[in-house]
Amino acid sequence: MKKLILAILLILLIPEPSSAQIPENKRHEVTFSWGTLPVTDIFNAYIFVGNDLINIFSKERTESGNILGAFNFGYNYYAKPWLGVGGTFTYSGFQQKTYDKYDNMLQKERYNYYTLMPTVKFLWFRGHGNILKFYSKLGIGVILATAKTNSTIKRSQCFTAYQLSPIGMEIGRTWGFFLELGWGENGFLQTGLRCRF
Repeated sequence: MKKLILAILLILLIPEPSSAQIPENKRHEVTFSWGTLPVTDIFNAYIFVGNDLINIFSKERTESGNILGAFNFGYNYYAKPWLGVGGTFTYSGFQQKTYDKYDNMLQKERYNYYTLMPTVKFLWFRGHGNILKFYSKLGIGVILATAKTNSTIKRSQCFTAYQLSPIGMEIGRTWGFFLELGWGENGFLQTGLRCRF
């Protein structure tokens, strides 16, 4: 069984030089993915640590939770078979609640991060039959961050967003699955689905 799996993987990894010369007629691509540890979640970890320290010396208690990770919706247009340009919209957020010493909730805060980011995607390996592909991706854009206290927006601000993904892998032709490692607002590890049309 192991030999069969190894043989299938080797066949998929053998480059098909002729396929790189033939442009695919499906130039549009939409993606949906979920990413762990976007930069905003890492920033939020400092808030959690600060809350824990404050709780030691305070009569009030703050609990943080509902960290969602990053939900990413993307679009790419393939100007070349190896070059996709497009953009990604990302949502991430978390909430925290403050209680008094009698466990009565005093305040509920919700932090939301909305990111819009133009991206460039480079396909640098296309396996046999264009089923298996490896790529790198780069994006830079803007985050709109809002903080709500008891459902009322108290403040909002914008700052720079980025995503650097040195390696990604996708499997499939029209419909496909992908896995991506990177650093930025889309997440450290992304997994999702994509459709070419």
